[in-house]
Amino acid sequence: MAKSVTPRIIVKEDYESLSQTAAENFSFLAQKIIREKGVFCCALSGGSTPKRVYEILGAPPYQTELPWGKVHFFFSDERSVPPDHPESNFKMIDDCFFSKIEIPDQNIHRMKGELDPEKAEMEYAQEIKDVLKLNQAFQEKSSFPRFDLILLGIGSDGHTASLFPGTAALKEKEKWVTAYYVEKLKMYRISLTFPVINAAAAVAFLVSGSEKAEIVSRVISRASGDELFPADQVQPESGEVIWYLDSDAARLVSRVKQGES
Repeated sequence: MAKSVTPRIIVKEDYESLSQTAAENFSFLAQKIIREKGVFCCALSGGSTPKRVYEILGAPPYQTELPWGKVHFFFSDERSVPPDHPESNFKMIDDCFFSKIEIPDQNIHRMKGELDPEKAEMEYAQEIKDVLKLNQAFQEKSSFPRFDLILLGIGSDGHTASLFPGTAALKEKEKWVTAYYVEKLKMYRISLTFPVINAAAAVAFLVSGSEKAEIVSRVISRASGDELFPADQVQPESGEVIWYLDSDAARLVSRVKQGES
């Protein structure tokens, strides 16, 4: 595992102010990277927490002030469902974000949950390679792509993306993408792997709600002991980790830690 990094923690009073801050920082980072490199490559997370961030980015002023044609969107994970399925991460993000902005279709790279899982896994890894290699988004001396930003959430069991406790996916060292059957969910999931997540320049967790307070505190303090939560393994080798928390999710995080925001 990569050496432990000190996370940057941003705590806001409520979900709305948390979402506004995350959207503002997304815009700032995207524009900065585009000025420097000409293109911004980001992997988005599904789930309920980032939805408001996407809605904000899909509305003025970000809707028109960001150069969306220079942004490439990928996904951190997806369910094995068609893109029009109610549980599809792509559908949620498309409805509240992609459909609201002027962005070329070829800049949106979805995980094809309607395909055979193994085929979906292989095709997505190749798509990442084709797009990011074209933009020279690879770390020196590394075979893994370097996203400018990967957005993640965290479950009460410590899972992140679709990397669940007790699964072989946690030990993957070579694949960029994994598609596997999650027994507790009785369905297949497709996910970026930890080697790809940890090659990113920045990884941001977005977490809201008091039901996440305990797992957030344990992961940030790295107090899981012998039981390694999947989110513990998010340790970028040469990047940063940012936690966006509302006050409910942050209620068990020490004041010293919160002072880093």
